[in-house]
Amino acid sequence: MGDVVIHSSEDLITRMQASVVGKRVGRYKWSPTTPKTLEGSAGFTVSVVAFARALRICGLVEEFSVSLQ
Repeated sequence: MGDVVIHSSEDLITRMQASVVGKRVGRYKWSPTTPKTLEGSAGFTVSVVAFARALRICGLVEEFSVSLQ
């Protein structure tokens, strides 16, 4: 249950962060048919990494690694 709460909180926070970044500094849209911007997507990515790192520092999740093979 704790994992679900953490994941839901992370999802909510990162999406809000992407929205704020996209609306304030977003200039380049992915396509003419979507309101999503490259800047908002970058904000989302940075937010996910920062939130995951914060959870790790607080000891709420185990250490993880990303392996691109």
